Formats: sequence, structure tokens, C-alpha cells
Amino acid sequence: MKEIDGKGLKAWIAQKKPMLLLDCREPRELLSPPGRIEGVVNIPLGQIPRRLSEIEAWKGGTVVSICLSGARATSAARFLEQNGFRDVVLLSGGMMMYNR
Repeated sequence: MKEIDGKGLKAWIAQKKPMLLLDCREPRELLSPPGRIEGVVNIPLGQIPRRLSEIEAWKGGTVVSICLSGARATSAARFLEQNGFRDVVLLSGGMMMYNR
């Protein structure tokens, strides 16, 4: 599984790299520190299997999997890879490291 750190992701965002930012935290978590990245698609980890059709168009594109610390995002990334997503990238350290 590929990984990117916060600095690298910020660079991709600044370069307007085409990607789906998939935040798999619960919606309430996006409202509290450490916040969220603008433009994320929020699908909580437990809902990804039944909401996969919402992101199906990104199977051939880059999907960045995001959570608070990296644990849920790792599970989400593995699931996406098992379901045919070809370029899944994990935000290492999650939002905790992104904001440092």
C-alpha cells in the first residue's frame, strides 16, 4: 500500500492533483480538532461497503484514504484495493500528523 505524509498531500493539493480525498471518520469527527481537509468525501469506514457506488468513478484514479491516526484509513484502503481500486494512497499518521 502506498503512503503519503501530510507535507506530500499538501503539495498534491496545492498542485491540484486529480484525486479523491476519502475521509472515513464519523461525520462529527470532522467538526472537531484536528478538523478536516477541504473537499473531502466523508464516508465512515463502516458504510464504505454499501456506499462503494458513490466513489466507483475513482477506481482508475488516485484515492487518498484519511482518518484521525491512520488505523481506519488503512482498513478502508485495503478494502478499496480488494475491490478494484488501483491507486489507493494512505495518509500516514492521519489528520493528527497532517496538521503538525
